[in-house]
Amino acid sequence: MGDGLAGTVNRIADRLSRDELRTLRFLCADLLPDSCVEDLRGALISLAEARGNSPSTRMILMELMFHLKRFDILKTVLGTNRQEVEAMLKSCQFLSGYRVLMANLSDDVGTDDLHSLVFLLHGKLSRGKLDRDTSFLDVVEELEKLDEVSSENLEIIEQAFKRIHRVDLVKKIQSFQRKDIPRKHVQHTSEPLRGVCSRPNASPGSSVSQIGLTQAHQPSLVSRPLKLSVPETGIHNQQASEEYRMESNPRGVCVIIDCIGSQGDLLKETFERLGFRVTLHTLLCLEDARRVLVEASQSRDLHGSLAFICCLLSRGSDGYILATESHGPGLSLDAVRQLFDSLSCPALRGRPKLFFIQIYNVQQQQTQGPSLWCSSQTYGHLETDGGGPSSSSSGACWQTDAVPTIPVSADALSCVCVSDAGLLERRGHQSVYWEALSSTLLRCRGRRVPLLDALTEVNRLVLDHSQTTRPHESYHISLSHTLRRTLYL
Repeated sequence: MGDGLAGTVNRIADRLSRDELRTLRFLCADLLPDSCVEDLRGALISLAEARGNSPSTRMILMELMFHLKRFDILKTVLGTNRQEVEAMLKSCQFLSGYRVLMANLSDDVGTDDLHSLVFLLHGKLSRGKLDRDTSFLDVVEELEKLDEVSSENLEIIEQAFKRIHRVDLVKKIQSFQRKDIPRKHVQHTSEPLRGVCSRPNASPGSSVSQIGLTQAHQPSLVSRPLKLSVPETGIHNQQASEEYRMESNPRGVCVIIDCIGSQGDLLKETFERLGFRVTLHTLLCLEDARRVLVEASQSRDLHGSLAFICCLLSRGSDGYILATESHGPGLSLDAVRQLFDSLSCPALRGRPKLFFIQIYNVQQQQTQGPSLWCSSQTYGHLETDGGGPSSSSSGACWQTDAVPTIPVSADALSCVCVSDAGLLERRGHQSVYWEALSSTLLRCRGRRVPLLDALTEVNRLVLDHSQTTRPHESYHISLSHTLRRTLYL
């Protein structure tokens, strides 16, 4: 490679910001060997070396700068301008249309939207991964690794944008999916750098001259009907788009156990207004809390209920609540949820079971160990991506009735907020989680907003509070569910 081209690459890299380099890395992911992707300067030089001094190398650099909107680099380093590159791209493109689309979407995803997306996709990606993700492209890359997103599979992103009401971004995805770009007769080469050039106004059946594009990275070439899915459950069937029936009065039973003694009354009023028969218990010890939950799971009132709600406010740690006790082992949240699954509580089979929980995290040397409440039946954590009878590793049990089987842990939702117990020492402390949940559920009922969308809004409100209003107050919300239908409260 001549020094001129290497110098050009260095001058471009020197002018790009860190975020721009990350976007460039994403755009180039299909053009370079994996070993070159992390070091962007080296990646660009490798790209140039792969093509030597051929015109295609310069054209690729021009296309990259165009999509980064660095028109100043086009002019001062590459000696061209925006209009000339636009004309070139009408007949010759080297970058994946899918990657260009994702980069463009990233420009339109603001901080609030990103936090909402991360919250919605919590069940797909581990918490550690999400903590490190700081851009939309980071999220896309992680989903690519899990084979959840590709040029031919944008469903999960499209559905997520719908749920945060970004219709403009949904339209961009659908427009990309409808495009019918001629990509036939593409020949593969052994070179890592590939691209596609076509003659202007070429007919769909005509041959195209090319520099090779791997078909695996082509955008979807034909219009196709949109698939219906159940977000984060992995259960796809004809019932997926149906709603849970919620028109009875009362709609169901709500049990509130407030071991903090602060906002139980707020929650009682909220769920009564939402049409539930509510019982409130305050400042219970661990044994009394266990007894109330067991009695609730066996109550005759559940037989006529279309839904069940459980709200827990307590100190705790590591998936356990301590009630009014000062130390562990406590009650396991998994055991609480197990009490109301379809085996332990047949009255709620096929009906939504919602658990809204706030744990004020306390530091203990011994929180684990034998729980006050152990069960002989394995329940496991709620799985956000569902599974069939073969998914024994999740601990889910399956029914063997004559009717179509339903996973034991199906139709459940758990929204857990964890904050520091030190907040309770402040005079007049009120949890922003409960305030956001109450106001959002009441507001969304009148607008007929699905519960999952409402909880996305709750997460945004809590996050805004933690970041702007009171940055010293830390709240972390995690959501898991196995809902099989849309739920409106």
